[in-house]
Amino acid sequence: MIVAMIMLLYGWTWLKSFSILHPPQLITVQFHDIAGLANNAPVNINGVRVGTVDRIDLKGKGQVLVHLRIKTEE
Repeated sequence: MIVAMIMLLYGWTWLKSFSILHPPQLITVQFHDIAGLANNAPVNINGVRVGTVDRIDLKGKGQVLVHLRIKTEE
């Protein structure tokens, strides 16, 4: 019985890590300068990691679109 409870708890924790019920929010931000920024870079707010840089698209006239993948809360 104890083993079954441990397996159930582990399975629930594992499923929550996939964010099935809370998909990430995709945000696009426009910048003129992104020196040092790269794909998969962490996105932090007040020192707390809230997501990652999904991709970077170069546009004309010195404009850069940065696509962010932000984790949503439960």
